[in-house]
Amino acid sequence: MTETRYEHAYAHAIAEAVVHYLTPACHRIEIAGSIRRGREMVKDIEIVAIPKMEVTAKDLFGEPLEQHDMIEQAMVRANETEYPWLEFAVDPKTGEVRDGDKYKKLVDTKTGIAIDLFLVTPPAQWGVIYMIRTGSGDWNKRFIARLDDLGLRMRDGRILNAKGVIDTPEESDVFKVAKVKWKDPSKR
Repeated sequence: MTETRYEHAYAHAIAEAVVHYLTPACHRIEIAGSIRRGREMVKDIEIVAIPKMEVTAKDLFGEPLEQHDMIEQAMVRANETEYPWLEFAVDPKTGEVRDGDKYKKLVDTKTGIAIDLFLVTPPAQWGVIYMIRTGSGDWNKRFIARLDDLGLRMRDGRILNAKGVIDTPEESDVFKVAKVKWKDPSKR
């Protein structure tokens, strides 16, 4: 079976619309993946976001007991504004909706294009997740091997050394930690 591919400009326009509608539910949201790398043809849309959280229950001291991201509320508003076009994808094997705490799979029902939404939540850090989700897969493997050579490891969206977490709030910080010169996404 041949995988459907979409022209960059077309997929980028859809990604920008998704970002536009999800922005109110996010502290930060950016397009990643093959669109960010500038590939001519793309198979899906990858977006990285730091979601805003809504507290649904507090303890006796006012500390959050339960909370959830506000992505679904933003999708409902998007579908009220536009013809309903954005929904959660369903896993064909399990029938489960792909609506997790760190990853959500959406689909643009008008085009069928898949949208992978990666949520940066503690302990993950923006820089690591944004770089990894931009890819490419080969670039990521080489980068992780470089970290290994330096005695570092990547786990749960963070870079760790023997002392603990190395702060990487921006993608450029990840390059500095790895002692690698910045590389434009189009060259990865």
